[in-house]
Amino acid sequence: MAFFSAGPLWGLILAVIYWAVLTLVGEWSPLGPVMKFLAVAPMLLGLWAGSTIHRRLLNSKWGIGGLFALSLPIAIVLRVIVTSLLNFIVLWWLFPFFLEIASTSIKATLGIDIPGREAALMWTLAFTAIFNIIHVFLSTIPSYTVAKAVSKAKIAKLWIDEIHEGRRV
Repeated sequence: MAFFSAGPLWGLILAVIYWAVLTLVGEWSPLGPVMKFLAVAPMLLGLWAGSTIHRRLLNSKWGIGGLFALSLPIAIVLRVIVTSLLNFIVLWWLFPFFLEIASTSIKATLGIDIPGREAALMWTLAFTAIFNIIHVFLSTIPSYTVAKAVSKAKIAKLWIDEIHEGRRV
């Protein structure tokens, strides 16, 4: 919501604050909070890149739907790349016993027999990528909807609307 309301800098600042809070009171600290931050930050970067391309190269011609059509895929690609690399490091080197847990969970849930560590890693990374793709939509669409409702109530003007309309850089 901070990204849509106040811009990419405030979105990143609040992501850092969230990381700090999770580091102090969250689970699996510091690894969990760092991984959460490194999932959110690339997503924000992708949204910002898409909005910048939409404004500068396309002169905001595609409307807000076009902005999302451009921004969401970039956010998805960046988030999936970063989280996949992080999960590879965590699962292959830091906590390889998680692969056995993941393999058992996949077999229990889907009935897929996974032969070996490499296959367990690939299946786990694939399902984690799907989760992260879904998470981009669950993070952005409701956030934009709430921010837009706040804007319509004349409480605040949205950053995303101002750059889309060419009034702000």
